[in-house]
Amino acid sequence: MHQEINTLKNKKILLCVTGSIAAFKACELIRLLTKQKAQVQVMMTRAAEQFVGKATFAALTNNEVITNLFPDSPKAGLEHIELSLNIDLIVIAPATANTISKLSAGSSDDLASSVILASDKEIFLVTAMNVR
Repeated sequence: MHQEINTLKNKKILLCVTGSIAAFKACELIRLLTKQKAQVQVMMTRAAEQFVGKATFAALTNNEVITNLFPDSPKAGLEHIELSLNIDLIVIAPATANTISKLSAGSSDDLASSVILASDKEIFLVTAMNVR
């Protein structure tokens, strides 16, 4: 009997949604990942919140959506480090030119860039920008 291997089963995936009209496509990506039994945690930039609401991602993942580098009840100011350790991989979708530029320059001025730069996990960039 042939048994299909599911490499995403029980994998903890941090989906970083950045500010682009393509942010709505992250909803379909979540559906595909969860269908493969992956555990998806969404982190959004402020710009992403202008395109898709947090409630949508919370409903699709059954997880709280992370949006703030400095939460109302900080633990020790190291939440971004802790988050980067408790995942298997990071997917940035859509990955805007601004986000790619910040990461390549080592700039960590928001939650997404701080978590991504603090992580030693594999990162997948799903680019979303005008071809011109």
